[in-house]
Amino acid sequence: SLDGHFGENQAAMCQGGIHLDDIRALGSCGMVISIGASMKEVGERFAVLHPHAKHLHVAGIMGLQATDALVEQVVHLTGAAPDARTKRWRQRLQDVMIDAHFTIGKARFILAGEPDRIADMAQALTEVGGTVLAAVGSTSSASLQHLPAQQVMVGDLEDIEDLLPDADALICNLHGHRIAQVHGKIHIPRGYPLYEQIGVQMKLDTLYQGGAMFLIDVANALIEERMRKHLQ
Repeated sequence: SLDGHFGENQAAMCQGGIHLDDIRALGSCGMVISIGASMKEVGERFAVLHPHAKHLHVAGIMGLQATDALVEQVVHLTGAAPDARTKRWRQRLQDVMIDAHFTIGKARFILAGEPDRIADMAQALTEVGGTVLAAVGSTSSASLQHLPAQQVMVGDLEDIEDLLPDADALICNLHGHRIAQVHGKIHIPRGYPLYEQIGVQMKLDTLYQGGAMFLIDVANALIEERMRKHLQ
């Protein structure tokens, strides 16, 4: 039988994570991986304080190229080959990229949110031929310096609204939904907050598996909109 009653501990999805004892023991680890420009300095400082630990930094872990770069460096540093599951998800991502490029390759996107996050998404979209018209970061970051977008800025929802007429889809948090509706554009929810959806905490966008699921979500949103217009 289940302990307790239905409705108790309903916040379980946002509980857990790393244990405090694990954080205290990080100084004895053999390798630390920092992900995204916002975390690079933290990883470098850690390496200075703990010179016995190897520091591996990657710009992102979303999509084929970024995940390949991470896997290659881990293999080089550890000598351990990727397991069967990793190889299988890489092949699945490749299959998804082939299918998704027919739809995403014709679309123009505006991305808005946390800089490391939108940099990851821009990389994944452009890998399959998508065009990122603009990337609007919530704060200044090195992630925005080499982001594959026609226009990059630090801004807010007003900046997004000015750019939307030329785009097909807006990828950002819940606050972009109204703006997208006003302009007749697709809203693909990503970021925080997304409190009008359930299970957001369980959604995976990173590495081979998550990259595949992200492209599937984006392609299906575009396909659904195309079908809706066709039936009108």
